[in-house]
Amino acid sequence: MAKFQSRLSTRLTITTALALLGAGLFSASTHGLSADSEIIVPDTIQLPKSFVKRLTNQSDHDQRLLMALQQFERIDLDGNGVSQEDLDRKGLMDAAQIRASIVQRYVASDLNADGIVTREEMENVATWNNRRNLSRSGSSTSARLRLKQRVKKQLEPFEKADLDGNDELTASELFGLAKSQADDQHARRRARRHYKLQGSIMSLDFNSDGVVSEREFIAAVSSLTPD
Repeated sequence: MAKFQSRLSTRLTITTALALLGAGLFSASTHGLSADSEIIVPDTIQLPKSFVKRLTNQSDHDQRLLMALQQFERIDLDGNGVSQEDLDRKGLMDAAQIRASIVQRYVASDLNADGIVTREEMENVATWNNRRNLSRSGSSTSARLRLKQRVKKQLEPFEKADLDGNDELTASELFGLAKSQADDQHARRRARRHYKLQGSIMSLDFNSDGVVSEREFIAAVSSLTPD
């Protein structure tokens, strides 16, 4: 996480922040601050370098605000500012989506639609997919060996999830497999969160009320990207 020097005055009034929205494109949240309150932006604020770079690469002021607020709205799930509860809920939603995508991938191998994914079905689908990807390599011995290795590796999660060893994945085993793989992926994403806005946004809670309002966010973004 990088610290960035504010380029505007460290005091940005609500009126000034709202003016930066431009042409009434956005309606600012009133959470936490009254219309004649001041937002005090620290001399330095912590934001991901990639986020700041995308903003500073955009020369148009309104477009900078639009890009920034689109990111804010993805995290502000209830429309009342970003809180830790929003971030936790977003994490649960992300994990659920990962599980759903994994389940969908395995269900796509249920070729006879009987609600059970067999090892033979998985192997057939994996072989077909990998053979298609390796088709440019022709039918050489090395291509066949790579195909065999890839299929074997892709079957490893199936074999771990097949708890009774009957070469079939029931719904319970399938969901257990999806949860295990989703937890691993989600943990890796959480480890990289500090590179994204949601990993640092709570540092913009300038009035320490537990919520980053849209106004606080606008003030922070405007201090980094003045015209």
